[in-house]
Amino acid sequence: MSHAHVQDTPYDDIPYMTPEQLDRDISPEERLQIEVTTRAAINSARIGSLRDSGGGVIANRHVSYNERWLTQLRTIESSLYTALKRTKKKTNCSQLLAKSVFQVHKARPLIAEGELNRAARKLDYATEGLGACLTSPSIRASSSSVRQLTRDAMQKATEIILQMRNKADGGNGGGGGGGGGQGRTPTGLSPGSGENAPPGRSTGILGSPIQPLAIDYCETFAKVAGNTATITVDTSTGCRGSRVRSTVQYPSGIFSAQIRCPAGDMSGLVQSFYLSSLEGNKDQDEIDFEFLGRNKTSVQTNYYVNGVGGHEALVPLGFDCSSGFHEYVIYWNDQQIVWQIDGQVKRVVQRSKLGGGPYPTKPVFMYSSVWDASPVLGGDWAGTFNGKDVPYNAQYRSFLVTSPAP
Repeated sequence: MSHAHVQDTPYDDIPYMTPEQLDRDISPEERLQIEVTTRAAINSARIGSLRDSGGGVIANRHVSYNERWLTQLRTIESSLYTALKRTKKKTNCSQLLAKSVFQVHKARPLIAEGELNRAARKLDYATEGLGACLTSPSIRASSSSVRQLTRDAMQKATEIILQMRNKADGGNGGGGGGGGGQGRTPTGLSPGSGENAPPGRSTGILGSPIQPLAIDYCETFAKVAGNTATITVDTSTGCRGSRVRSTVQYPSGIFSAQIRCPAGDMSGLVQSFYLSSLEGNKDQDEIDFEFLGRNKTSVQTNYYVNGVGGHEALVPLGFDCSSGFHEYVIYWNDQQIVWQIDGQVKRVVQRSKLGGGPYPTKPVFMYSSVWDASPVLGGDWAGTFNGKDVPYNAQYRSFLVTSPAP
């Protein structure tokens, strides 16, 4: 399947800034002023909570979450600034890092003021920039410490986004740091028992079985029965994986599958569950779940429009994807994309908030695949295949669809 494409100017409203310009434009005095403003806003909220009879405990809890996020964002900003100073100047990646630092910086006063959805949007811009940086060819010229700082910052920012949106939507603040929290279930998604659904149990997503399934290549390494599939990777031939798909396209829908990753060290392999207008077409629209073999405790979400991606976001799973079956859902219509895991909403892209930016609209096939992504970015994306735990069996069951989406 297609992998990372880089958009040259993902944030047209923010100029490129070198580290020297950042030192000037975000001066120590300005940083101090933001700290003073932030502290004043928190203290004001705390005083207000004490005056609000019956609401003090809830308000104080809100303040404590804000303080925690502000502390975490200060760490993220510092890490990214360090990465930026170590990155070769005037490359695509250095521009993306600079703009991401600026977006994190802009999010902090919004959090202090309780504007969580606006702050989350700033962090969305930041994580998209970091994802594009990590998949940019220029990242290869950077040290491993720069890549690690950028990955860690992207993952932590994604966790904070999920927690803030959950809080803004009336949740409990996003739960533990590992997996974020459950936000509102969008129209058309039934949470069922999803709030505390055990691994492998359906969370109430209803639909029709997606069958028959077609096998696109390396037929002997994919076994299909009804609406289930197993894709195997070994080293006996040049086939390292295979791909299955629906035989019809869908104008929109709720697509779900229960998925289990292969056991062992699957470095270099990418297992996916995704939608595409036509795999291999340079103008394809696509919406992804991608399990990157180097880290089986997170999944990458992304979408493409006319063959251009750059919208990557890593989602912490809170479990090893090979430990059992878990339910993954993509909800997509002409207004929004929702990625859901075991009944918990993990990411939402709303078309109305893209400012007229690209959004996938073409009818899609449902795909699932496993492939060797070792050559991508020299192994920095998914790792390098070593084959020491062959055979690798990627399992899918209960492919379901409701189309068109409500």
